[in-house]
Amino acid sequence: MKKCIVSIVIIILVVLGLGTWYVSDKTVKCNNGIFMGKNADKTDVLAFKGIPYAQKPVGDLRWKAPLEAPKSNKPHFAFKYNTLALQNNSPYDFEEFKTSEDCLKLNIWTSDLKGKNKPVMVYFHGGAYGWEGIPYSIYDAQYLVNEYKDIIVVSIDYRVNLMGFSDFSDITGGENFKDAPYLGILDCIMGLKWVNQNIEKFGGDPNNITIFGESAGGGIVSILMTLDDAQGLFKRVIAQSGTLNLTSSLADFKAKGQAKAFLDATGSKNMDDLMKLNEKQIVDAMKQPSKNVVVEGVSGVGYLNNMPLKGSGSIIAENPYKVLENGLSKDVDLMIGTNADEFRYWILEMQQDTLDKNFETYSLYIKARAQLADKNLRNKYMSVITTDNDKYSEKYKDIWKNTELGSDLWFRMPSIKTAESHIKANGKGKTYIYYYEKRCDINDWRGAAHAAELPYVFYNLNYKEYGSVDKELAKNLSNAWVNFARTGNPSTDFAQWTQYDLKDRNTMVIGNDNSMTMKKDYKGIQRQLLDGLIK
Repeated sequence: MKKCIVSIVIIILVVLGLGTWYVSDKTVKCNNGIFMGKNADKTDVLAFKGIPYAQKPVGDLRWKAPLEAPKSNKPHFAFKYNTLALQNNSPYDFEEFKTSEDCLKLNIWTSDLKGKNKPVMVYFHGGAYGWEGIPYSIYDAQYLVNEYKDIIVVSIDYRVNLMGFSDFSDITGGENFKDAPYLGILDCIMGLKWVNQNIEKFGGDPNNITIFGESAGGGIVSILMTLDDAQGLFKRVIAQSGTLNLTSSLADFKAKGQAKAFLDATGSKNMDDLMKLNEKQIVDAMKQPSKNVVVEGVSGVGYLNNMPLKGSGSIIAENPYKVLENGLSKDVDLMIGTNADEFRYWILEMQQDTLDKNFETYSLYIKARAQLADKNLRNKYMSVITTDNDKYSEKYKDIWKNTELGSDLWFRMPSIKTAESHIKANGKGKTYIYYYEKRCDINDWRGAAHAAELPYVFYNLNYKEYGSVDKELAKNLSNAWVNFARTGNPSTDFAQWTQYDLKDRNTMVIGNDNSMTMKKDYKGIQRQLLDGLIK
């Protein structure tokens, strides 16, 4: 009741022209409403949370392309995050939130509303296209904006899992849901359109937008570079541990059998039945075990296939690398990179407190993802790998080598391929590559795992899920990310970055000793051995 009364008062004040404080101090009028923000809980940064950027994808709009949010003068309290997109909790979630289909919201952090032409950084979260969301504390951008008051950070939630990436082409009525296999990507485009239309009112420069993301978010920002509908919506891209390989063909969808498993789990026969399901029934279906999920302890229909469709009528080309090479985003600046021990993150997915616990499961898991049909090539690769210097190195040196092979095949080589394609377009856009080796100190086995760089990028010194965060490295790394967003050059006073090219292949190596050093063709022998395998 109190909230309703305050809303009515704000409307009256705005209409009468008496609401100067509301309009000028912490309130912004956007195309689809008047949004009031408030100071973040630990800094003076002004945060606007839970702003809708599209119509609610519910009812008849379930599994449909997002529609622009209707124009409105309605006031809103943008004080708290929205719920996560509809999903089941994954085994490696550190935090739990309520979920909902009504998830097409974004969040904005700015030091004030007085500035003009501030660089804008738009973040897309990871989670294998199936989980997570911006409310996770690791993505709290107040610390980054508090440190660099001349930038604005925006984060965008999108549909995930069965709601954002499902192929219904073999289901009766599925012909009316052709966008379903890549809805999450369409959501991201709609969110970027909202940012372009409204960010100037927050003090941002719509002509200087950098999109960045990690894991699936890295896949999203890379994919956006290859889409006609996304052109002109951003100027720069930072892809962290995820790129164009994180897509699925129609054959992949059908081989996994996700649509049939979804029908079976809910007792549905056609799309009409699926449209009648409530949210709980859908989430329960995501949890239903499936014989096609190969990792022990990780099962469920929601794990079968969540990557967006490429080819077969999708907005994503069959060969997105070729689209880049042909020059669609040739004038966009690109920074891309990966971590040294990406696949060690998935030890967590098997809920192992130590590497010794249920180690055989992880061994089978990683070997399934580090396959090379050419045994000769495999032996050559393994011979040039050196194991880590932790206490597990000798005992598990073979599995660590497989882990590095998996990380190279799934993350590093596709990132290099993306950079090469961008360079071959011969445009004005610059290209930079990094390799992150700063080890997590929370335990002996995690190393420089997948997502380990995120607390550093967000200058989130209090985030402890990966261990302690070195303040100086966080300062230097976040400064590089922000400088790239400002100017297209990530160089700082601490480290000068050199562009990547096909001759020297200059790579910024972020060391475990907190150094940032340029090296030519880093781990070049491994790259050469695997070159040509990434298509």
